[in-house]
Amino acid sequence: VKPTGTGAGLEQFCGGIGADFPDIAAASRKIRKSEFEECQENGVREIIEIKIGLLPVMVVTRKGDPVFDITPRMFYLALAKELPDETHFEDNDSMTWKDVAKGAPEVKISVILPDETSGSRGFFDDFFLQAGCRHYPGINNIYAATERVPKCIKLRGGSHVIEIPEPYTDKLMGAFAKSPPGTLAVVGELAYLRYKDQLDYLPIAGVLPTRESVSDYSYSMVAFPRYYVKRAHMRNDQGKGVVRGLREFMRILSSEAFAGPGGVFDNAGLNPLMEGERDDVRKAVRRLQAL
Repeated sequence: VKPTGTGAGLEQFCGGIGADFPDIAAASRKIRKSEFEECQENGVREIIEIKIGLLPVMVVTRKGDPVFDITPRMFYLALAKELPDETHFEDNDSMTWKDVAKGAPEVKISVILPDETSGSRGFFDDFFLQAGCRHYPGINNIYAATERVPKCIKLRGGSHVIEIPEPYTDKLMGAFAKSPPGTLAVVGELAYLRYKDQLDYLPIAGVLPTRESVSDYSYSMVAFPRYYVKRAHMRNDQGKGVVRGLREFMRILSSEAFAGPGGVFDNAGLNPLMEGERDDVRKAVRRLQAL
């Protein structure tokens, strides 16, 4: 119906059953426990998940700006609103990347991110910020996730963080044009491919996002784009029910012609899942296997 970002799309999807609610939600991350529980409360009880490929999440900068190795720990130390000391938290006063890592350039910390409605932002919070703060001195003293996670993902204000809403990719280069030299952005590979003549990507923990490193998971920042489909909206084998074509659509999405090597999604920029993983997705589709 429309692009909304994963969070907003799943909120509509989980709103209920019937013509006023979407049949399908596209997502760039797995549905969260709180979203799944909202679905259940609103009668959306059988949800089929269809992973369609692997999407590396990249850190990019404009061509000509410094390219350096970066890690989740560096993102946490650069962007968190507060950092732990031995006994308390203090406001983050780091100004350059060199302040957070000795080998990094003396370039002002400035990062373009999707806003909180985007599934890519959820991925960033989980795989960059939370991964970066894990086992950091002081954070180890907070054992309850309800207290620890907000401390890890709460971002500082000012010009260090530039948040833009969906459609993120369409607005990316406009945000770069208004940002200082050396600004970084966190993007999916499809966004990079769209602007690759203007952007360079950075290695993360020493690994570049090649097809091989993504497929064997040695490049750790990999998302799994997927569709969620309501079984309650499908017609049954006798053609009785609500929406014609949902079963057929799911079979097409999971077919080798779409999800396999050289298929539609591969040609669009997604890396195919491993053969066994693709087989598991097709089995789930055939059996209408719910989460």
